[in-house]
Amino acid sequence: MVKISSWANITLLLVGLLSFLFLGVFKTWYYQELFIVKFSYFSATGLGFALALMIEGGRFAFMLSSAQDMLVKNEKGFNFGAVGSILFLLYEIKMCYSMGAYWGDETTYLYVQIFISVAILGAFIEARLCLMLIDPDNKEAEVGSKKGSIFFRTTTKDAALNETT
Repeated sequence: MVKISSWANITLLLVGLLSFLFLGVFKTWYYQELFIVKFSYFSATGLGFALALMIEGGRFAFMLSSAQDMLVKNEKGFNFGAVGSILFLLYEIKMCYSMGAYWGDETTYLYVQIFISVAILGAFIEARLCLMLIDPDNKEAEVGSKKGSIFFRTTTKDAALNETT
């Protein structure tokens, strides 16, 4: 029988990815409207998509590399990634205000709050994933997993008991 708690780690990773995709979609529309003044519709859409993909892909890459740095005990890399993630989050919050103001009218505050919530969710998921990491040589590591992979602590005592029996 599969315990729901065993899905927590992959769920965190997927929700983190979805938060980046969500903001990426709105950024694509936002950048498209900015670029359409100087470029054709097709070019503006492509540029908006590429820019949103670079920024949100960068945030997702920082999330994964921070987890990997934590795993291999690369303190300098982790610290650099943490600073990068904080700077990306500050940029995201600034962009959330710009994107919310773009849609204007009485819903500006609602858009800003949604965008900021999603950006902060992605940042907290990154931190949570890093905190859940364990050393692959530890006895708590999953049986049959490859060395060098990212491992996570079990999230409940029940899951830990089931692994030892």
